[in-house]
Parts: sequence; C-alpha cells; structure tokens
Amino acid sequence: MNQSVEISVALIFKRIGFDWLGPCRNDILFIQRDKEPFYKYFELPGGKINSNENPLDALKRELSEELGFNVSDYSDTELYNTSKPIGVRFFNKITHHYQGLSVAINIFILSIPREYKIFSPEGRTCKFMNPLSNPNKFIESTYRIYRLFEIPTQLFISSDQYNFFSILDSKNNINAIRIRKNSHVTKKYSPNVQKTIEFIKRQDDIYHKQFLPHVHGRKLIIIDDSDTYDSLNFEDKKYIGGLHYNSSQLLKLNKKKLWERESNLQYISASCHNRQEINIANDLNLDFIIVSPVLIDKSDRPKLGWNGFSQLVSEAHMPVLALGGISNTDEDYVRAIESGGHGIAGITKFWNKF
Repeated sequence: MNQSVEISVALIFKRIGFDWLGPCRNDILFIQRDKEPFYKYFELPGGKINSNENPLDALKRELSEELGFNVSDYSDTELYNTSKPIGVRFFNKITHHYQGLSVAINIFILSIPREYKIFSPEGRTCKFMNPLSNPNKFIESTYRIYRLFEIPTQLFISSDQYNFFSILDSKNNINAIRIRKNSHVTKKYSPNVQKTIEFIKRQDDIYHKQFLPHVHGRKLIIIDDSDTYDSLNFEDKKYIGGLHYNSSQLLKLNKKKLWERESNLQYISASCHNRQEINIANDLNLDFIIVSPVLIDKSDRPKLGWNGFSQLVSEAHMPVLALGGISNTDEDYVRAIESGGHGIAGITKFWNKF
C-alpha cells in the first residue's frame, strides 16, 4: 500500500527591478538533498506539513529551518512591491506519485530582495538555477511543476471540418491546439501535422518562436500519435508541445509504455470520463487531463453536468479541462473554474467563434 504525505514548496526568486516573469526568466532557488531517496539531487525548498499546520505556515517553518528565513518577514498578500522583505503567493497544487509514495505538493511563489541573506542552518548547498538548462540532477517532480505554467486554459481540438487552416486570419487568438487523430483519416494525420508545422515556420519570428519550448507565453501543439512524432526531423519536433492519449489508450498504459519526452517541457495529457481512468492518469503523473462529456450527451455516455464534472475534478491530481458542449465563452470558462477545473476545451463551439 502506498504511503502518502502532504508538503509545501516554494519557487523563490530575487526581485531585481522587475516582477515575476516565470521560472525560465527568473532563476529559482534550489537546495540539495542530504539523504535518500534522491541523495545529492536538488529540490525546491520546503517540506512536510504537520497535523497542526496549514500549507503556508508549514512553508514558513520549513524555510526558516532550511534557509534561515525570518518568519516575521513575510507579506501574506503581495508577491512583490511588498512592505515586508518576503512576498508570497499560492500558485497550484498537484499530487506526484513515486514508487510506494504519493506526495501532495502545495506550490507557492516567493519573492525576496536581491540582498536578502540566505544560509542553510543544516549546511546544505543552495543555488539559484534554471533546471531546464542546468546539468545538476533534480527530483522528477521539479519538471512537472515547471510545466504547470503553460498548461492551456483554452484548448482548441481540431476536427475534419474545423482546424488550424480554417481560421488563419484568427491564428493569433489560438494559444493551444490539439490535432486530433480520427480513426477514419489515419493516413492524413501525419501530413496534417507536418503541414501545420510548415505553416508555423513560414510566419514571422515572433509568432513561430512562441511554439518552441519555454515557460512564458508559449503556444502549444499537442498531437495524438507518437509514430507521427517519431517521423519528424529534429528541428520540427521542437514545435510539438506534447502527446495526448484517448481513453482507450489510457486504459492500456503503464509507466513503462508511457511516451518518453525529448524535452522536459513537453506535456502528456489524456481524455478521461470516469474515476477509473482518472486514477490511471494520476498514477502516471500526467500533466493535465480532459474530462468529458460535460454539457452534452454522447452515444455511449450521458453528460456529466457541472456537478458531475466537479466530482471528477476532485479525484484528479493534476489540472483538468472541461470538454463536451463547451463554448469558448467567459461564462463556460468561469463555470469550469468554479467547478474546480483549470480551463475548457472544445471542438465545434470553439471554432464557430471565428
């Protein structure tokens, strides 16, 4: 039986004349582990929440023990431009599954002045780094936390009728697209993916570079087929932001069969319709899932409604997008957020907006 623990961690950056720009543009403070597991690996500062603590209080205690931060130095309402040295803001919560251990991670963003004194009372090594370009070893949940910053809040899903090329005049309004693979047009799938990449490469530098891996203002292309990805050349693979599994594929997955990323900023997602599928996605540490059908009945399953969606979201250990009769409107987006979701996804009603 798996053990479980809840922790709080912090993405700590120095305020140097600008605000928080994301973990790739602000070097983040890491501390080196001095015990097993992951001995000598670097991790985000923080630690276990005690039974009498809330996540923020636990974080303050841990940072005092690990980094010498003064508990009275915190502003609990501002991240920067704060009257106190340490600004803090809650960011997100996920659960990461290691072998035999499930770790619920409360993630905070902290800002400190450039001159703020940092020392480890425990004698551990502390460094400001970017793990995406640094050769040191980092615990695996680090990269999953970094990927949280560009999980889409609005995901366009292509169909035979609606796709990237049907709305070229509105291309700047689409930040994330999943190129869906339909069983009856499998031969066209790889050429369609290649066609999309070639179109993006022909655009101006500002536009096409937004599809390349980074953690600030990125545009995403998610595809449904790993063979298609493997067929791409090295440069074209950089434009693929991740891989999506349908629910039938998900039921056959385990960690050994899971797609191996070539970049730590590539996402893995899946479609889910029930608790069984969500539990599989949880065990695989997927980056996000799409739950459907929310507002429309399908031939093989009734609609969930927002209450049913909310119940399934509560079972998920990652961000969740709502799909099924969803419109690309503020109203549906707000309902998804109020139901615990991260955002919305759509096909016909999304593309019809254009």
